[in-house]
Parts: sequence; C-alpha cells; structure tokens
Amino acid sequence: MLIEFTQVGVKGETEISYEEYRLLDDTQKKEYKVETRYTDIRFEFTDEAVETYENFLSTDDKSKTQYEELNKSADDYNEQLYYLYVKHYYVSVTSILRGAKAPVLRDYYYKNYISDGNAYYLYVFDDMIAGFFKTDANLPIVFGGYFKNCKDGQITDIHGLIKDVYYDTAGYTSVSYFLSSMSLLPMIILIPLIFAFVMWGMGKAVKNGWVKAYGGCLKIIYSFVWVSAFITAIVIFALGWAVSARLLYSLIPVIFGGVLLARIIVYCVVTAVKNAKRITSAEQNNKDIFGDNL
Repeated sequence: MLIEFTQVGVKGETEISYEEYRLLDDTQKKEYKVETRYTDIRFEFTDEAVETYENFLSTDDKSKTQYEELNKSADDYNEQLYYLYVKHYYVSVTSILRGAKAPVLRDYYYKNYISDGNAYYLYVFDDMIAGFFKTDANLPIVFGGYFKNCKDGQITDIHGLIKDVYYDTAGYTSVSYFLSSMSLLPMIILIPLIFAFVMWGMGKAVKNGWVKAYGGCLKIIYSFVWVSAFITAIVIFALGWAVSARLLYSLIPVIFGGVLLARIIVYCVVTAVKNAKRITSAEQNNKDIFGDNL
C-alpha cells in the first residue's frame, strides 16, 4: 500500500520544508541533510496531484523525455506518473520492499519501529512476518520470513506459524549469510599477510629465532589458518547462544585473528627456545671435544 510521506532539510536544530530546500543553491544544499518522514496514511490519487506531477515532469529537463513516453490511456498511468515524479522530484526516496518505486506501509513500520532495534514487535504483512524479542538471557532475537509454503487459512498456532515461516525462509537466509560472509573474505586474507610481515620483522630482530624469509613466515602461518578457522567456527557457534548474530558477525575477524595470533606466538616462542637450546648444546659439545681453544 502506497503511503503519504514528506522530506525535510535538516541542519543541526534547524529544519526546513523540502520545497524550501529545493530553492537553495548547491552550496547551501550541502549544509543540509535530507530526511524522509513516513506516515501510515494511505496515499490517494487526486486530480490536483496528478496535474502537479504532470506540470513538473513536463518542464523538468531530466524527466521530460520519460514523461512523454508514458501511455496516458494505460490503466496504471497515474501510478507510473507518480513513480516518475517521486524519482525526479525528491532526493533518493527508496523502499525496503523489493521492486517498490515509492514508499509503502512497510517502510513506515520499518523506519519507526523496526530499524532502531529497541522495540518489541511482531508484524504480519501480506507476504511476510517480522519480529523482535529478547530471550530470558536478554539475548536479542530478530526473526522473519516469507509465507512461501504456509497453508492458507486461520492462524490457530502462532508458534507454529513463526516456525513455518522461519524454516520456509531458511534457504534464502543461508544464501544471504553466505553472500554477506564473502564481504569478510578480504579481511580474512589480509590478516595472515599482516601477521607474516610482523613475524618476519620480529624474526630479523630476535637472535636464534625462526625462519628469516617472509615467504617462509607466510607458509608457516597459512599452515595454521585451517585449524584457527575451525576453532573460530566452534567459538562462534558457542557464542551464538549468548550473543546476537549481528554482533557475532562483526566479531568473526577479531576472533579469527586472535586465535591465529595466539598460535603464531606459541610457535615463535617454542621455536626460539628450541633453537637456543640446540645452539647452546652444539657449542657445549664442541667445547667438550676441542676444548677452550675452539
């Protein structure tokens, strides 16, 4: 359902209407932040509004060609006209509903209740459900999904409905998490490279330490990566019972880096100690054989 909305220009404590904002020059506009204010009022087309849209689009250089291409005899002419007006008149008006070209009721609820993450809510829309609550351990839980395979009819078991929606969307959620995790890949690759550089530099400074070549340090560290990643996965799984998924997502590089760093430190200390003992032992053997004249 399309809703009524407005935009305002905000500069500190000062707020001006969008109409006033449009009259400012480019330099003045940079001083303001444009905010979209959503309402839960259904948007209705009126002859006056349609005339306003047509007057603007027919005189705006950026939208004039697109306006002239509209089919005025089409059943959805008013909707297409409105979408074009919203696109060119306002500043970056978007919707969380995929495919929507103008704000809908879902945007109102998302902006005013869902996005702040503070309110407890359960929203049932025409094709999806979304909710937020905290467990007895005060762990925030955000859940939702689409009515893909749910049976039509009266809802008699709200718990069953939530579980059905959750599992019906499990495949989509898994793909979403996988794609999101790919954004962490550069960081996961960069961490061993940085640690190898540090290990190489420390190896240069420590007498009788470890391998002196950067490539050798990198090979050693990459031999630790798989086990470190496995330990990280176990830690993340365990923390999932006590920490929100959003926080865990941001902690993945930190935990992985910490586990890998601990493994590197252990290797370096053990190797340095073994090398020192080996060299001391070799010197002592030589002294026993050749005496103090060696």
